Amino acid sequence: MMQRNWSEEVEADVVSSALADARLLDSGFELIPRILGVRRCSLMLFDASRQELVLVRVWGAPSQVTIGTRASVDRGVAGWVLRHRTPALVDDVTRDPRFPRESRLHYETRSCISVPVVYDQVCYGVLNATDKLDGTTFTATDLAMLELFASHIALCIHHEQLMRELGQLANTDSLTGLFNRRYFLARLAEEVDRAARYQHSLCLLMLDLDAFKRLNDTYGHRWGDAVIQRMAQLLRETVRRVDVVCRYGGDELAVILPETEVDEAEVVARRLTRAVQLEVFATPGQGGERITVSGGISAYPSLA
Repeated sequence: MMQRNWSEEVEADVVSSALADARLLDSGFELIPRILGVRRCSLMLFDASRQELVLVRVWGAPSQVTIGTRASVDRGVAGWVLRHRTPALVDDVTRDPRFPRESRLHYETRSCISVPVVYDQVCYGVLNATDKLDGTTFTATDLAMLELFASHIALCIHHEQLMRELGQLANTDSLTGLFNRRYFLARLAEEVDRAARYQHSLCLLMLDLDAFKRLNDTYGHRWGDAVIQRMAQLLRETVRRVDVVCRYGGDELAVILPETEVDEAEVVARRLTRAVQLEVFATPGQGGERITVSGGISAYPSLA
């Protein structure tokens, strides 16, 4: 009988859970128009890096409003709801100062509701509903119902993020934060296939620390761990963002260099070797140790 290891089981569970979370989120969102009797509703998630709300789900929006549309958190009622983490029930958008004049043209009726999407004190975004089918004003009951939908959506988003983080842990070395050996083997196979399909060059740089076992035994494993962590940092600083840096095991490190010729890989190797040679690793007590690295380059297609 074939057996999967722990990380493979985690990855399968992560994929399954992510799909389930997406389906639950979609099913909850699609119930809003029917339950509240509205023509339009939307879900906007917060992009902290750009301080913007991004439209990720929409129902019944005008053609100019598309998935991926962005809005500043400093404008509009949705931005106000996000900043204050407070629901908003608006009777008349034409009399509410939170609505820019140009945005009022998009409303068929004058009433709308917006609620924050919050779980465990984290605000993920804003859920909005506008234009009741019967033309009436939204009520406090409508607002409470939309808050229930927002709670359901927030739970789905929170769970999906947890599953994504768990998936990352399965592929990540806990000491260095680099990709681990399992991920390296899978990714290398993918890059070889891609290089063959598109006739691209591909290089692999393998490195290990010289005399590391002796130094590790001399100064202790905590010192050795600090050295490995610093080596990982030097690698990240040396290679490109598209390169894949991995801890193969122990003091062995690997870098997958997509679309890279051998001479370019040699430049990377020399640059890293030089950076390591200049580094003085502090030792317990006084003084420090300098470390050298040995390595090799493999290329696809073969050097021969």
